[in-house]
Amino acid sequence: MQVVHWLLFASLPELFCHAAPATPQENSVPNLSTLPHLPDRRFKIQAIHLTPLLPEPSCRMAIMAAMRYMTLLNFEDSLIILTAKAFSNEDFIGGVVLVSPAQADVRVSIRFVIWALYEAMRDTLNTQFCTRTNYVGTWEGKEVVNVRIIPEPTSVSTESQMKENAQRTSLVRPVVVVGSQSVYEISNGSFSFAPHLSSTDHVGASDQLHGEITYHGKTMDPRDFFIAAMGIMLRLAPTNRQELGVFRSIENAITTDVESVFNRAARTLPYIMTSGDLISLLAVLPEPLLKDNKWQEMDITVFDSAYSGVVIARGTFRIGSGRLMEGIGNGSIEIS
Repeated sequence: MQVVHWLLFASLPELFCHAAPATPQENSVPNLSTLPHLPDRRFKIQAIHLTPLLPEPSCRMAIMAAMRYMTLLNFEDSLIILTAKAFSNEDFIGGVVLVSPAQADVRVSIRFVIWALYEAMRDTLNTQFCTRTNYVGTWEGKEVVNVRIIPEPTSVSTESQMKENAQRTSLVRPVVVVGSQSVYEISNGSFSFAPHLSSTDHVGASDQLHGEITYHGKTMDPRDFFIAAMGIMLRLAPTNRQELGVFRSIENAITTDVESVFNRAARTLPYIMTSGDLISLLAVLPEPLLKDNKWQEMDITVFDSAYSGVVIARGTFRIGSGRLMEGIGNGSIEIS
C-alpha cells in the first residue's frame, strides 16, 4: 500500500526568522544568498509512505546522523552527489537514510537537505511509526531534494535482529505518578562525542569531548526531545564554526514546548566550545537515552577529556517555556 501526503513546514518563531526572503527564480537554482536560514511555507515536502515497517529508533538515529553531517558543512554551499549518500547508526540497525539531489541534477543546496531532514523527523514523530518512505522537497514548486528512508540490507540486519532492536529500544516509557506530576527517578548517564573542529583549525582542539547527564524533574516524551534537538541543530547550522556563547531555544515540539539553554564555560583555554560542537553533542545525545530508555528533563555538563575533565560547557532541557532564567551563569542552572 502506498500513502502520499504533503507536509507543510510548521511556522517557526519570528524571533529567529531574521534572514531576507528569497527572490523567486524560475527554471534555475535559487540564489542561496537570498534564501532564509530557516524554512518557510515556500518549502514543501511530499511524503510517500511504503512498506515495510521499520524500527523507529533506527530511522530516527539515521536521520540524526544525516542531520549532523549536513549541519556541520558550509550552510551556504551546495553538494554534488553523483549517487545517493547513505547514513545510519550501527548501534540501531534496521533503517538507512539516503540523500540525493532532485531528478536530473547532481547538485543540491545544503540548506534544502537540512530542511528536508527536519521535516522527515517531524513526520516520523507525528505518525509514530517508521516505514520505507520517500520525501520529495520542493522550493516554490520546483523539486530540489530527495530524502529516502529504506530498510538496511538483510545481510546486515536480519528480520529477527530488527525485531529485537525495536523491542530493546522501544519508546514506551515507565512512569511513576508522584503528586500532580509524572516523574521517575533515574541515575545519571554519560556519553562521548567527537568535536566539530580538528586541532589544525581550532586552538586547543580535543580528540574527544565527554558529556554527563543529570536527570531530574518531569518525564519527557521522546518525540518532544527529538524534534527539539533537531530544531536546535537546524538553527545552529549557519554558525557552526563560531564560538558558542549563550544559546537559548524554545522549540514547538510534538506534545509541548521544549526550552533549552547552553553556554560555554567562562574561560578561554584549553578548549573553546563551538556551535558545531553542540551540534555533534545533540546528534549523539539520544543514544544513551534510547539504550537506557530514560526520558526526563536533564542537565548536561561537557568536559574536555584531554585536560583532566575540565568543564567547557553546560546545558539543560526543560518541558514548557518560561521556566529557565536568562542564561546559566556561574555554572548553575536556575529554574523559576
